[in-house]
Amino acid sequence: MFEEWLEKFIINLNSYKGCSLCMVSFDGTLNNHVAVEICKRTEGLSPYEVLVIKPDKGNIKIDSVREIREFSLFRPVYSDKKVVIINDIETMTVEAINAFLKILEEPPEFMIIIAFTSRWNSLLSTVKSRFLKINIPFPVKMRKELSERFKENLNLIAPVINSDYEIIRYLLESDKESIVETAKNYIDTNDIDFLIDSLSVGLSTVPERLGFVFSYFRFLTVISAMNEKNFLNAVTSVCRVKESVDPLEFLKYLSKNGISFLHDAFVCKLGTRWKYMDNSGAALFFGTQNFKFNSNIIYDTIKHFEVLSAATVSKFNFELEVFSHFFRIAECFFLLK
Repeated sequence: MFEEWLEKFIINLNSYKGCSLCMVSFDGTLNNHVAVEICKRTEGLSPYEVLVIKPDKGNIKIDSVREIREFSLFRPVYSDKKVVIINDIETMTVEAINAFLKILEEPPEFMIIIAFTSRWNSLLSTVKSRFLKINIPFPVKMRKELSERFKENLNLIAPVINSDYEIIRYLLESDKESIVETAKNYIDTNDIDFLIDSLSVGLSTVPERLGFVFSYFRFLTVISAMNEKNFLNAVTSVCRVKESVDPLEFLKYLSKNGISFLHDAFVCKLGTRWKYMDNSGAALFFGTQNFKFNSNIIYDTIKHFEVLSAATVSKFNFELEVFSHFFRIAECFFLLK
C-alpha cells in the first residue's frame, strides 16, 4: 500500500504546481524517507530546482524563509517545476511563519511547496488553513514482515518491533544472525554500566538508535526489580551521559521511547484484544500486563513526555528530567519498594 501510494503521488506531482502541501505522519524518519524519494524518483526534476529547508539548532528561522522567497523569484531552467522541501515545519519560529504566510498561500504557478510534520495539530491554524494536508500511510506490512522474519526470536526484538521506519527497514535488510546476536547482548545483560554506555553513543545513525532502544528497555527491566536505593543510584548514573550527548536530543528520544512504552502498556492492560494489536511488543517484553498501574499517572506522564519530545529549545534541566523520567515510570507501576 505504501509503495503504491508513494508511486502514485510522485507520478501526479505536476498536478500540485502552485500548491502548498503538508505531508503528515507520526514518524519523522518516514517523513525523511518520503522527502528523499520525491527528489530522487520524480522524473525530470533537476537537483538545481530543489530547495531543502531543515531546522537549524532546533528551529527554522526567518533566514530560511528569505531563501524560499529568493528561490521563488525565477522560473525553473533545468526542469518544468521547482520544489521546496520543508522538513519539520512545526519548528518554524513565529517570526518566520509571519514572513512565510503570503508565499505559502500563493506559491508561483511553477513551484510546489512540500512541508513535512509529525505534529500537525501543533501548527497554527493560519498555517494549516493554507496547506493541502496529505497523510502518509505507514507501511504496516513491514512490521508483519519483521515479525515473520524473526518469529523464532520474537522475544528478542519485541522492544523494537514498533520503532521508527528506518529501524524497521534496517532490521529487514541486515543480516538476521547479526541482529539476533546484538539483541542478545542487550537482553541477557544485567550490567547497568554497559546499558548506560549504550545510551550515550549518539542518535545520528540507525544502529545507534537501535542500541538506544534495546538499552532503554533492558535498563527499565533491570531497575524495575531494584529497591529504592539501588534504583536511585542507577538513575543517577544515567545523568553522566550528559557530557557525551546532545542533551536536548537525548531527552527527546528518551521521552519518545517512554511514550511508546506507556502507550503499549495501556493497550496491553486495557484492550480486550491486545494480543492482536500492532503495538503490544514492548509492553509484552517488559511484562506490564502483569503489573498494577495508575492510569491517571500514566496519562499525566505521557502528556509530560509529549511536551519534552516536541521541544525545539533546550530549556530543561537535564539531570532533573532524567530523574523525572524514570521515577514517573516507576510511579505508574508502583515499582519502587
